[in-house]
Formats: sequence, C-alpha cells, structure tokens
Amino acid sequence: MNDFRLDELEPHLMFQQLAEGINQVLYITDVEPSKVVYVNPAYEAVWGRSRESLYQNHISFVEAIHADDRECVMDSLACQKRGQATEVEYRVVQPDGAVRWIIDRSSPIFDAQGKVRRIVGMAEDVTQSRETESRLREQTASLERVMAIGQVLVAELDLQRIVQSVTDAARELSGAQFGAFFYNVSDDKGKNYTLYTLSGAPREAFEKFPMPGPTQMFGPTFRGEGTMRIDDVREDPRFGHNEPYFGMPAGHLPVVSYLAVSVVSRSGEVLGGLIFGHEKAGVFTPEQARLVEHLATQAAVAMDNARLFEMVQQERAVARANEQDYQFLAESIPQIVWVANAGGSVSYFNQRWNQYTGQQPQQGHEWGWQTIIHPDDLPLTLERWGYSVKTGETYDIEYRLRRASDGSYRWHLGRGVPLRDENGQIIKWFGTCTDIDDQKRSQGAVQFLADAGAVLGSSLEYQQILNSLVRLAVPTLCDWCMVDVEENGALHRLAVAHQDPQKVQLAFDLFERLPLPLPDHVAGGYVMKTGQSQLIREISDQTLIDAAQDKELIEALRQLGLKSAMFVPLSARGKTIGVLTMISEHAERLFSEEDLVLAQELGRRAAEAVHNARLYRESQGALVSANEAMRARDEFLAIVSHELKTPLTPILGWVSILQSLAQTVPALSDGTAQRALDVIERNVRAQSQLINDLLDVSRIVTGKMRLEVRPVELHSVVESALESAQPAADAKGIEMRAQLDRRAGKINGDPDRLQQVMWNLLSNAIKFTPRGGLVEVILSRLDSSLQIEVRDTGQGIPTSFLPYVFDRFKQLDSTPTRPHGGLGLGLSIVRHMVEMHGGTVRVESAGEGLGAAFVVRLPVLAVETPTISGPSINHVSSDNMEFIHAINTQTSRQILAGLKVLVVEDESDSRELIVTVLRDYGAQVCEAASVAEGFVLLQGWRPDILVSDIGMPHEDGYTLIREVRALPEDGGGKTPAIALTAYARMEDRFKALAAGFQNHLAKPVEPAELAITIASALGRSVD
Repeated sequence: MNDFRLDELEPHLMFQQLAEGINQVLYITDVEPSKVVYVNPAYEAVWGRSRESLYQNHISFVEAIHADDRECVMDSLACQKRGQATEVEYRVVQPDGAVRWIIDRSSPIFDAQGKVRRIVGMAEDVTQSRETESRLREQTASLERVMAIGQVLVAELDLQRIVQSVTDAARELSGAQFGAFFYNVSDDKGKNYTLYTLSGAPREAFEKFPMPGPTQMFGPTFRGEGTMRIDDVREDPRFGHNEPYFGMPAGHLPVVSYLAVSVVSRSGEVLGGLIFGHEKAGVFTPEQARLVEHLATQAAVAMDNARLFEMVQQERAVARANEQDYQFLAESIPQIVWVANAGGSVSYFNQRWNQYTGQQPQQGHEWGWQTIIHPDDLPLTLERWGYSVKTGETYDIEYRLRRASDGSYRWHLGRGVPLRDENGQIIKWFGTCTDIDDQKRSQGAVQFLADAGAVLGSSLEYQQILNSLVRLAVPTLCDWCMVDVEENGALHRLAVAHQDPQKVQLAFDLFERLPLPLPDHVAGGYVMKTGQSQLIREISDQTLIDAAQDKELIEALRQLGLKSAMFVPLSARGKTIGVLTMISEHAERLFSEEDLVLAQELGRRAAEAVHNARLYRESQGALVSANEAMRARDEFLAIVSHELKTPLTPILGWVSILQSLAQTVPALSDGTAQRALDVIERNVRAQSQLINDLLDVSRIVTGKMRLEVRPVELHSVVESALESAQPAADAKGIEMRAQLDRRAGKINGDPDRLQQVMWNLLSNAIKFTPRGGLVEVILSRLDSSLQIEVRDTGQGIPTSFLPYVFDRFKQLDSTPTRPHGGLGLGLSIVRHMVEMHGGTVRVESAGEGLGAAFVVRLPVLAVETPTISGPSINHVSSDNMEFIHAINTQTSRQILAGLKVLVVEDESDSRELIVTVLRDYGAQVCEAASVAEGFVLLQGWRPDILVSDIGMPHEDGYTLIREVRALPEDGGGKTPAIALTAYARMEDRFKALAAGFQNHLAKPVEPAELAITIASALGRSVD
C-alpha cells in the first residue's frame, strides 16, 4: 500500500475489508507530491496490470487507456488537482486486447487550510451494461423498422413497390446476402403466372435459371406449409434430389444458409414466397426468421389491399363516365368506401358503412363520422385529415372504429386520395377504410407465442415455467392468469399473476375456499372432466353462485368485478393435467373465440412443457443409476484386461529367453524342447488375442470404439497383414498369393484397425483351409471404391449359415468336439470396423468343401490434404515412418541443438531413456521425477519446452500444466508443452489438449517422432 496507512481512517479495519472485497477499483492519491498511496486488488482484474506498477509510477494507468480517451482523462486529472469532483467515462485496453468501459468518479480531500491533500476515486467497470444496452437498442431498432415498414406497406397500393420494399427490408433484417420474392399474379384473361423481384443481386444472376418448382426445397414454401430455416443446405436431406442440376446449378450464387417464408393472405391464399440465401453457414437466427414472418404477414395484407385498390382504380376510371357503375363497384367490395368534397366534408358512404356502424349513410355525412372513432384516436385523425385537405397529400392513418354488432372497437386503415381536374385542382376525395384488426391481433399473437415459447423452453423446473408463463400473460392477454395442476389426484393452484401484487395471494386464498374437487358444472371441474375449453364471454351473477356456494365467498368474488373468463385444459399425451384460467376485469375487454384459440395454443404448449419437466425430473434418478452402472462396467473391463494380460507378459518374455537359450544349450537344443516352447508361445498369443477381441466387442457394444483416421495406402496395410500371417500359413503348408494394385489410391482410415481387419480375415482363411491349400488376396480399384478379396480353398460355408457369418458368438460348429477353437468374435469385429470406415463386407461360398471369399469395399479418398509441406515440420503422425526413417538416418541428428528441454517422468527407466534420446539429438535436458520438482525447475531453469508424463503419483501431469499456465508470461506461463503418456485413447488426447498441452504423444514413441514433434512445436525445420 506504499506509504499510505490504513489506520489513518476510522475504522481502518472496516475500510480495509470493504476496499479489498469490492469489484470497483478504489484508489487514493496524494496531490503533493503526486503519487498513488492506495489502490485495491480490483485494479489488477480491470486493468490487467499489477498494483505495484501503479505505486512505482502513479500515471502508469494511463498507458492502458484507449488513445482516443486519454485527453479527457488527463483533463480530469487536472481538475482533481484543482479540488474539483470529477466523473469521466473512458476505455481500458487490457494486455490481451480486451476493451473494458470504465466510469471514473473522484472527490478531493482538503486539509485544515482548505488545500487539496488527497484524491479518493472509484472506477467502475460498466462494459456489460453498455453491451446490454447496445443489444436492446438493436432489437428495438429491428422492431421499429418492422413496424415502420408495416405502416408503409399497408398504405402502399403499388404491387411492385410493395414486393420490392418487402424484399429489401427482409434481406436487411435477416442479414442475407441476397433474396427474392416470388409472387403470383393474373393477367387480364385470368391466367396465373409467377413474377419475382430481387434484392442484393442483379437480375442477370437468375435470368438463365427456370422458376422454382414444387421441389422438396421450394414446394413447402409455395404451398404455405411454414417457414424453412436451414443452417447448411449441403447437409439437408431435401437438397440436391431434382434434375437437371441435382444441387446448386453452375453459375448460381452460392447458397449455404437458407431461409424461406410463405406469404399467405387472410383468406389462406398463398400469394408467394420470400427466399433468402447466404454463402456462410448458420447465418439466419430464429429471431431473424420471426422478423421476416412479420414482414410476410404485412406484405400479404398490403398485396391484398393493392389488388383491391387496383380494382377500385379500374372501376374509378369507368365511374368518371358512369357514376352508377362506380357506386355499384363501391357497394361490391368488402371495405368501407367514402367520398368527400375538396373541403373535406364527406358526401357518400357505401352500404358497408351501414352494415358495420349501424348508421345510415346520411348520419355519417359532413362530419358525423367522428362519433364512431375511438375517442383516443379522434384528435390525431382530425389533425391528419385536416392536413391532407390543406396540402392535397394522400391521407393515411390507422384508427379504431366501433362495430355496431357487439360495440367493440376494431383497427382500420383509413386511406384517401384526391381526384384532380386538368388544372391540378382537387375536385373530390376518394377513400377506403380497411379492417386490419385481425392482422394486428395476429402480429401480437405471433409475438406473444414466440415469447411464450422462449419462456417455456427456458427451464425444466415446471414451477418456474408456470410462474414465468402467467406473468407473461398479464396484462397482454388478461387481467388475471392462474394455473391449477393435478398432483396425486388433487387439483393444486401453482401459479397466479395480476398487476396488483396483493391480489396474487388473494387468488390463492379464494381457491382454498372453493369446494374441492370442483363440481362438474363449474368451469374448472368441467374442463378437468371433459378436457374441453370453456369461454364465458360475460360473467353473470349466476356464474359466481355456481362456482362458490359459500355466501361470503360469492360476495368476495362479486367485489372483484370479474367480467369475462376463459378456462383451457392443460393436456399432454391425451391426458388433462390441469387448467389454465384467464379473467378480464374490464367490460370493454370481453374475450372472443379468437382469444380462446390463442389461449388453447398457450395451454397446449404449457402442458407439453410441464409434461417434459416432469419426465426430466423422473429421468434424473434413472440417469444417475445408469451412469453408475456404466462406470462400474468400464472399471471392471479395465481391471479384467489388466489382470488377464499381466501374467501373459512375463510368460512371453521368458519363452523368448528360453527359445534363445535352446539354440546354444545342448540340453535344450533337441526338437522336443523347441516344439514345447513354440506351443507355449502360440497358445499365450492366442489367449492374448481372445482378450483383445472381447475388449473390442465391449467397446463396440458401448459405442466407445474410436478411429484415428488419416490418409492410408491400403496396399501397405495388406502387405503388413500378409507378413504377419505368413508364419501360420507356412506351419500348415498353405500357399499365400497376393495381387495388389499399388496405384489403386488411398482411403481415409485407421491403419491399425484396418490391419486388424486384414489379420482377422487372413487368420480365419488359414484356420479353415486344409494343409496344402491356397489363400489368395486381391486388391483392386472399382469405380470410387477399393476392393479387397480374401479367397481360400478351405471347407466352405453352407448356404443356410451365410446370413449369420458376421454375428457375434455365432459359429458353424459350436459342439464340444469342434475341430476349430475361438469365440466367434473375429468376423463380427471385422464387419463393425469396416462399417465404421464407411465400407461394406460380404461373404461368398458355393457350399461345403468349395472354399469361401470375403470381399471388403472401402470408399476412395477423393482429395488428400498433405501433412508435410516443404522443409518445415508442420505435423508428423505416428504412421509417417518414411519421414521418421529419413530423420533417423541423417548424418547430422542435431535437430534439437541448443534447445532446453525439461522432462517430467516419475518412472526412472522411462525417464532415463527419454533423456538419452533427446541428448542424442542435441538438446540440453533437465529431468524431474515429480510435478513439484518439475514446477520448481521450470521457473528457475526456464526451458524452451516441457515434456511431461500424465499418470504420476500424488499429482498428475494435468495438475502440472494447470500450474504452469497460471504463471505470468514472463514467469514461464506460456512455455510449450507435450504430453507423453500411456493414456492413448481419443478422449485422453482431447483432455490433454484442453488442459493446456500443445501436443499429445502415446507411449511407446519412436525417438525420431519425439524429436520431430519437439522441433515442430518450437518452429524448427529439418534441413
């Protein structure tokens, strides 16, 4: 804390605890001389620099401030010295390049003479709040953009401008590179045909391609079957099945991300489709898709209006010659049509006005129409109409008109255009009122269901789901929202929402006083019994009496002033599990059938979410038990493998020693001793192979079999397998022939597993071929596949047994007297490994005594990515033996000359071998037998690279690499590291790389491969 003393503050202990524990940066500086006397630990987290550097140079914090912000910070420092309280916002650039936004507030501390003695300041990291504000602004801007476009579209009557505006706006909001709007029109003879408009691409880009047809990709859109959003069309099963292109046509703009939205009118007619593309994958988000859907809904209304208005315009031209024809047209369309004089006084309404408002046309003439407009909308309506009459501009407005049939107010789009004479003077106004209430409700319903979907999918705790759901419904859909769920045969109220928090508890209390179980004639009881929704448009006093037979309870319900209600079942998998109740307290908000449909959809989704949450809760216990059983099984198999293989290792070792002695010791040199040793060795190896087969089958069954895939020359794999099987063939006097096409090509595969496939097939052929027989191997290229045939002249396979050859534990002869041993696993392992490589295997045999043929087909590698380019060592895999051999045979093996290598290995023999190998390649080597010893050496000796074992007593290699990575860069924290370990599974490799190692090598390792990997990690090349 430099020379600042905390005991100068009272109470100092409380200050220290507060200062050290807060996330904001607290600092105290002296003015004369200028220095930092205290800064809390939060400085190091926010600035990414040590506090000591600030104590040493009080102005060093400015170095981390963004260059554009330093001037204002320096001005703030000057103000501080003058005794002024300051507040400044600036950016800090951390050492890793991350930028943090800071609000820095400071106040002066004066001495007895009124002179500034110290400055106390607080710097707060506000990065997250700024980012949140930015995201909210972007979302708000998108919604405002959609609404603005919607207002323009509904008012627009030119079809081409409508579709172009929609396409441009949708492409912008979705982030697409280009898009198109394919829409249906009719000519003057009534013939239908399709037009399109483009955005983000020239028309020439599509002129040579035909219009989209009813394919699997386009058909659903033009049939109105919903939105298609595909992250990568190349992986979608619907893509690439239609002639003549079977995919993307040559010269077509690249499409990877795909978004298509149907444009459907209110009557259900599919007007067209909005289709967008991007060359990158995963571009279109669900939110962007919803925005395009909103635009599509607005486009449908606008296109309907445009078509209707086009009809009006056509008839209007006729009306200039024949007023009677005009009136006939006005009376025939479903909209309200009106005519006003140049001064704005209405002189004509069609009959639709009378049908909707209940007024006679004369009642609305002049300015009488004002009485049916919602009072809240009337002032703006008069202002807009007066402005249009004065300026002659088109009149456009949205307002609510009262419907006579039920007294409800519905949203309408009012639009008026002037008719001018030859001199441009306005003669009269022609206008329409179009009902857009369904559209606005649809937009609100879509948004509400989207929000509800997000809420329902946000948790698997159904109490939390229901609480969020009822809060979402109030006040958007209703004034009260309640959910009652059946548990253990009884109905329980689990969630309630109301804008008045005090009424929430009241709803729980009133429910407890209801007669339970609810009678069948009461709404909730009726819903639970029948699974059918119930709408009570107007709640009568009798409704309350039926629901509650207790007088006090009835009176309490009356006091609430309930006006309208909906009761919707929560049904999942054919069973009603609860009731969703929505209630309105306002007479002007009586529920309709449309409201009930929305509530039913909400109830259906809520029921599914509750059902899934219950299933999730029930599955947790079963999942824990299953995982424990799988873990125990894996541990058992590991122990079995270890315990069975361990005694085989010394047996084989001593057999090898005895075989060597048998050549020199006379007492053992006779043929009997040699045959005995051969028998022991052969049977031990056979037992080892049986163990390996059992473990492989276990991996196959549990899905843990993994391949280490790389480009492979298949002929080299076949040759290695032939070489391994040759001694067994010689022992039986069986001839082996090979016809290998060395130019057949490569495949993507695991060479070790492929060699296991070949060895199993060859050993199987040798086993069932009598002495003096023939085993033939043929490798050839067939189209895009490589084919291996293993043919023998052995005992053959009966036709009835051919379908079972590759089944596990299935053998033609399973009696105790069978002439051939084995567990019946080899061929099942062959089939699984071949299929894991994307290939097939089949068996052919003409019958018993006529031999058999096993045919393997594997896909050819189309394009090979080179692993080594030029002299630089970019990557060396364990099967790159030619390259390793080249390094081993170089006259100069000093590829690690001058490099400092730290080796951490607890096993002394292995450590001694690694040290010797690395020194032979010219490295300076320091060795450690434990993690603790290695950590100390790394900090003191500072090696160029670390080579560490993983499995060590007390602390393992993962602990070491985590401790190293926690060090600062100048303390060795970024030292390159290689894991050299006997843990060779794929998951072990991933775990090592995730822990902080740059490379993972499995023991035993070729000395040259170890040297090459170290050189590659440090950027060295081999001359």
